[in-house]
Amino acid sequence: MLKRCVSAHHRFFSSRRAISTCALQLEAPASATSGNSADHKSLTLSLLEQLIRRGQFSSAQSVVQRIITHSPLALDVILVVDYLTSRGLDLDLNSHSALLRKLVQCGVSMRIGCYNQLIDSLCFKGYMDEAVKVFCLQQEITELPPTLHQYKSLFYGLCKGGRIVEAEQLSIEMEAEGFFVDKVMYNWLIFWYSKDRKMKMAVRIFFRMLKLGCEVDDYAYNTLINGFMKWGIFDKGWAIYKQMVDCGMHPNVVTHHIMISNYCRVGKVDCALKLLNEMLVCDITLGVHSYTTLIASLYKKNKLTEADELCKRRLDNGVLPDPIFFLVVIRMHPRGCELQLAYMMLQAIGHSVSLASNTWDGSTDFGQNIEYLLEGIAKKDLNLASIAFTICVSAVCERGDIDAAILLVDKADSVGCQLLLFTYNSLIKCLCQKGLFEEAESLIHLIQDRGIVPDLETYLIMINGYCKQGNLQSAYRVMDQISERGLNPCVAMYDCIIGFLSNKKRIFEAKDLFKRMLEDGVDPDETIYMTMTNAYARSRRLLEARELFDKMIENSIKPSSYSYTALINGLVKRNMTEKGCIYLDKMIGDGYEPNNVLYASLIGHYLREGDFESAFMLDDLMCRNHIKCDLITYIVVLRGACTHINGIKNKGASQVEHLIEQEKCYSICCRVGVWQQLIETLKFL
Repeated sequence: MLKRCVSAHHRFFSSRRAISTCALQLEAPASATSGNSADHKSLTLSLLEQLIRRGQFSSAQSVVQRIITHSPLALDVILVVDYLTSRGLDLDLNSHSALLRKLVQCGVSMRIGCYNQLIDSLCFKGYMDEAVKVFCLQQEITELPPTLHQYKSLFYGLCKGGRIVEAEQLSIEMEAEGFFVDKVMYNWLIFWYSKDRKMKMAVRIFFRMLKLGCEVDDYAYNTLINGFMKWGIFDKGWAIYKQMVDCGMHPNVVTHHIMISNYCRVGKVDCALKLLNEMLVCDITLGVHSYTTLIASLYKKNKLTEADELCKRRLDNGVLPDPIFFLVVIRMHPRGCELQLAYMMLQAIGHSVSLASNTWDGSTDFGQNIEYLLEGIAKKDLNLASIAFTICVSAVCERGDIDAAILLVDKADSVGCQLLLFTYNSLIKCLCQKGLFEEAESLIHLIQDRGIVPDLETYLIMINGYCKQGNLQSAYRVMDQISERGLNPCVAMYDCIIGFLSNKKRIFEAKDLFKRMLEDGVDPDETIYMTMTNAYARSRRLLEARELFDKMIENSIKPSSYSYTALINGLVKRNMTEKGCIYLDKMIGDGYEPNNVLYASLIGHYLREGDFESAFMLDDLMCRNHIKCDLITYIVVLRGACTHINGIKNKGASQVEHLIEQEKCYSICCRVGVWQQLIETLKFL
């Protein structure tokens, strides 16, 4: 049983050897040179071992380079290099260069295939400077031109390393040497230029393809459309779309998903819906991810009716649900509906495999009906059964029922169903929410034993859970594990830790981590910009908050209303109202309406300054915009009224009286302990 396995497995920690920093002579003892060759080799290897044990890796590299340079025999060189790599160290750039030269001097003839393999390995590991060095040395040593294989390996490696300009220059050199640059290489250039926000360069590559008669496929068009729309240039994206149609190429599911998802990303849900309806009129099939993205955006806009209708339309059109879609639908409904929604999803899957409707009864016992459906689907199609079990596990995990989730996982195993990683992630998240981190880590080891590799989402769940628990050391440990597995932490992981540091007012650590994220090549998103802006504002470092906010806009990331509110609120609290109003104008210009949090902040500031006219003008504006007063607003106004009671006698008395007369105000004031201010204000009025 999985439950027994989770409780029985324990976390394994890798022990690290203590590293000494004691000085160690780099030269071998004099006796080593007077003895025979075998003794000299033994002493050399012993010296390397001691340097590695002491953590003096740069010194070890220097010794290896000196040995390579001065060794008379190629066999000795190979022996030392093999010994170094067996200890987990790679040759640096200088050692690689010395090795190649020594092998040539010793009469070792390296075939072109050897150079190919060496360049491939260096590019795979990301050692692009070393790969370029070998690329040049091969021409110098063999006096032969580079091969097509070498050009392509170096090209793709440079692209992956973000060195896109060098990659383009290499492609031009390829053409000069008589090689053909294919459409895949052009597509890579377009993709990486678009990713680097250099759309003019991407378009230039696109027209270069057309000029040279290279075949342009839908991937190139989709990449350009996504690049323009991702950075908010929708008219250019539509221009590429029109050109795609004019060339006789039909936009596919990916094309429309790109457009819908980018509209939803910037909050233009109406444009996305319009595009969806046009697709349906033209009988264009919409992908599962487009439905999910659009429904999630409608939910965020509080358009629950439209979201529910689109959900039903999706199921009626035969587009089967997936676990992500199920989680989106759960967010649209109140807690307690999880099993009912899972039952609805399983019904759609059951109909797709022609499962007889009498497999389940019409009772309201969703648990029993779900069991019937799971058994029937498993008999028909194990792949669909995997999705069905994942949906059900997610449902019970949302309810916090770990035991039921484990029973479902065991049942899936018993029928031979291979569960998705998403299933285990749901269970790990549930364990973390209940503070069962040891069991969560044991489950990760268990799924690894089953051949399932945890992804970044798995580690993000752990990091988020540790940060909420306040265990920063464990969160950093998970980040180290990610790096050890050759993965790059995602921006959401950095956001979790920076958010924790911000709440603890450890601004310098948060700033250093943000800088490290940028140095690691992780692109920041709007969420982490907002987290850092909040961190600066809380620490009264408003100049840095404004600079970071403006930097976000420069990077073509449109701030959300929450980002504007965080910055303006911080500026107003520090009596920088004029600066706050500048960003308030920008916020309104971007189509956002100030919320009650921002109104309360501004009203509180004007009351503290004794500017009652401006304070109550904002209160009237709240009423006209149908923004309801919340707890904070009532407290701010009443405390301000009590503090400046004489000023209110002449200005704003009617507004305060109108506010106090509201029935909700009485209940809130009594509940939060500001009833004394309420009584004093009432007596005065």
